Amino acid sequence: MTVRTGIIAALAAEARVLARDARPGILITAGESLVYMSGIGPERAYAAACATIRAGAAGLVSWGVAGALVPALAPGTVLLPRCVTLHDGDHLAVDTRWRDRLESRMPAHAPGLAEPLAHSAQIVHGHAHKQRLAQAHGAIAVDMESAAVLRAAAEHGLPAIVVRVVADSWDMPIPRAPTAALDHYGRAQPLRMAAALMSAPGDLTALLRLHAAFRAALRRLHQVRDWAGPGLGLE
Repeated sequence: MTVRTGIIAALAAEARVLARDARPGILITAGESLVYMSGIGPERAYAAACATIRAGAAGLVSWGVAGALVPALAPGTVLLPRCVTLHDGDHLAVDTRWRDRLESRMPAHAPGLAEPLAHSAQIVHGHAHKQRLAQAHGAIAVDMESAAVLRAAAEHGLPAIVVRVVADSWDMPIPRAPTAALDHYGRAQPLRMAAALMSAPGDLTALLRLHAAFRAALRRLHQVRDWAGPGLGLE
C-alpha cells in the first residue's frame, strides 16, 4: 500500500502548486499525496485534516504562506518550524525527524528556518499586531491553520510538519477592505473588490505590493515542492 502524505492548503493558489485540479473541499490525489483545499481558518483546516486522515493519510502537512513577524524575513523565506505556539503560551510540536529530513533537502540559499510559528485565529492586518504576537510568543511568523493541522494529527497519532513560505513581510500591511473582498479560498470576487477599492482607494498600493509578495511566495513554494520530492519527504 502506498504511503500517502495528507497536505492541507487553505488557499486555492497554495493547493494548486501541488495539484492543478484542486477544488474547494475536494480531496485530490496528486502522486504520493492527498491534497485538500480547506479554506481560511483553523476550523476549516481541522475539518480538512480529519477528512484527509479518514481517506488514509499517513502523515499531515500544513502547507502554504505565512506572515513575517520579524524584520529579517523577506517574501519567499522558507519556514520549517519545530513548533507552533498558541495564545495561551502552549505549543504544538512537529515531527522532528520528518522536519529535519525535509530541511536536509533544502539548498543553502533557501534554508528552512526552525524558529516557532505563531497561531492566530484571525488575519493579522498590521505591524502593531505583528509586534504583539512576536513579543508574546517568541515566534518569527504567523498563520491561521497550522495549529489545527498539528492538533488533528496528534489526536490520531500521526506525524505532521509545517511547510510555509513568507508572503507579507514584517512591515507590509494587509489592507482590510480588499481582504474582505476575497472568498474563503483567497479568490477575489470582482464586484466586491471593485467596491472595496472605490470605498478605500488608498488601499490599492498596499494591495499591489501584497500581490507581488504573494506571487514571490508561490514561486518559492513551487521550488520547495521540487526540492522536497514525492510526498514532501514522508517515509
